[in-house]
Amino acid sequence: MFFAESQWVIDALRPVADRLTSAIDAGAGGARYRARGQNRSVHEFLRASNVHLTTLDHDPAGGCDVCADLTAPATMPASVATYDLVLCTSVLEHLTGVPVAAATLQRLTAPGGYLLITVPRRYPRHRSPIDTGYRPTNRQLEQLFPELTVVRSAIICPPRDKWFHWLIFPPGLSAPQVSCVLLRNGPNHPR
Repeated sequence: MFFAESQWVIDALRPVADRLTSAIDAGAGGARYRARGQNRSVHEFLRASNVHLTTLDHDPAGGCDVCADLTAPATMPASVATYDLVLCTSVLEHLTGVPVAAATLQRLTAPGGYLLITVPRRYPRHRSPIDTGYRPTNRQLEQLFPELTVVRSAIICPPRDKWFHWLIFPPGLSAPQVSCVLLRNGPNHPR
């Protein structure tokens, strides 16, 4: 996740934060990934807003609260409820079953709750853990969830915030892009 991406997430959630009591970070990764500044800033924002945060990942060694595969709904423990907020940041490009994962994410989103998804739009394939090459526009992300209401949607162009971004995105030739969408499970309330 880029720092500008984490800021987009916080800015998108700020107007609705007072409506949130529970959240799950689906695809939260291991402790090392969660400790990165950009991920930590989102988690700290939620905690400061008195939102109880649960973490989910497929890897049991990751130390998350819930171990389940978003593309295999049968792996989801029966004790996992629905949440006021479901976060899925920079995860879908690593999954082979995006439509199944989308259905799982929607099932985790409580009625009246929010689903926030970010996916690289322009970014080279990367190995860790796998990369399927899924690079949707924000509109394509919206179309995965026709029953949900779009609250906020954009393609952002974050600045290069890691040294290797200067190598893979030469200035004047290419720049990273991220598709970002905040959806609501029900009609949207005015801000």
